[in-house]
This record gives sequence, C-alpha cells and structure tokens, in this order.
Amino acid sequence: GKKARRQLLRLITTVLKETLYGVPCKHHRHILKSLDSSDIVVTFNWDLICDNVLSLLEKLDYGTHHDVLRYKPNGTICQRHENRPTLLKLHGSLNWMHCDECKKTNAHILDGKTGALFYQGQGIECPDCKKPTKPVIIPPTLLKSYKNPVIRQVWARAKTAIGNASEIIIVGYSMPPTDFRAKWLFMESTAKRGKLKRLRIFDPKHKDLKQKFVKAFHISEKNVECCKGGIKEACEYLLK
Repeated sequence: GKKARRQLLRLITTVLKETLYGVPCKHHRHILKSLDSSDIVVTFNWDLICDNVLSLLEKLDYGTHHDVLRYKPNGTICQRHENRPTLLKLHGSLNWMHCDECKKTNAHILDGKTGALFYQGQGIECPDCKKPTKPVIIPPTLLKSYKNPVIRQVWARAKTAIGNASEIIIVGYSMPPTDFRAKWLFMESTAKRGKLKRLRIFDPKHKDLKQKFVKAFHISEKNVECCKGGIKEACEYLLK
C-alpha cells in the first residue's frame, strides 16, 4: 500500500543520497563533456551523477517545454546556457520537487538531499509560494503514475528524440519484462522511422539482449552490436 511505497522510496533515496557526492566518475565526465547540443541522454535513473557533471560544465538542460527552475544550494537560480546536450529523466529525479499549489517543478542542482529529506519527514518549501513540495519520482513498482506534467513532457521529448536518432547507444539497460511503458516508447518511436543506422548495446549480459532490442527498435540484426561492458567501455568507444 501507500505506507510500503513510502518506505521503499525512503530507503532508495537515502541510499542514493549517500552516493551523490565526492569526485565525479571520470567516465561520466569524459562522455558528458564530449556531447554537443544535438546529443540527447535518456535515463531511467533518479540519481544525479549526470546532472551534477553537466551542471559543473554549465550544460544542464532537462528538456521540458517550459523551464524547470534550477536552484543551487544557496538558493540562487542557475542561468540557462547555450550549446548544451539534453538530459531526459523518464522516471523523475532525486532533486525534482513539485508544488501542487503553483503547479511547478523545481530542480535543486547539486543538492540531491532534497528527495531524501522529504522521505525522512522534513519539509521542502516551494521557492515561490512557500508551500510544501513533494519529490517527482516514479517508483520501481508495477503500478506507476506518469501524471506529472514534467514527466509527460520528458516522455514526449524522448519519443521524438528516439524517433529521429541515427545512432543509439544503450548502456546498462536490459529492458526487463516489467518495463511495459519503456517497450511501448521504443516500439512507438521506431515504428515509422528509417533513420536509425546503428544500435550499440553495452551490458555485462550483452549476449542475451540482441533479439530483445532488434524487436523493440524494428532494426536489422546487422545494424545491432552488443558489447560486453558498461560505462567504461561506452566511454572508450565514444572517445575513439
């Protein structure tokens, strides 16, 4: 029920909070630094590894049609920057807090404690109306809600991006059977498209994934390459 869901999210957000700080992963930094304004990163993760690196590089853009307010820990608003890649977080983010009163979603940059603090019983006020806010996170359960307007916009943007892509690189995502909406996204995006020339998959269990993604992306097997590895190997490929 709701109590079990809240306890699950409290555990996950608390664990993630403890992994957010320190020196950024060099592989993430190398990859994200190499991206340009036409590149798009789509992720199902809530963590802020990519967010923090892109924010430090002054290239962070969450890809919504209207601005997601971006606050630094001292309360100042981050300025928008040009020539930045787009980061689409399909299941929300540990630093996204939504106000039901203002109907706005605020992203607290370099402050991944916000979501964890909420689940520990501490209030996070809306910067505008000072009303309580709540995290924008889609939990790992069968019954997922995608009603938040920012989530809907991110999924719509992802559908367009996947449909227009000429090359897609997948890192560490095995498309589990319960990810019904993700399968729908891939199939709906690619059904009427012939632009995808290459699909490359990096995963420790890469041999078991090829047929899954061939079917989901409507792509010929000869254009799909499955590679054993993860972010390190993907970084080496992208920086060749």
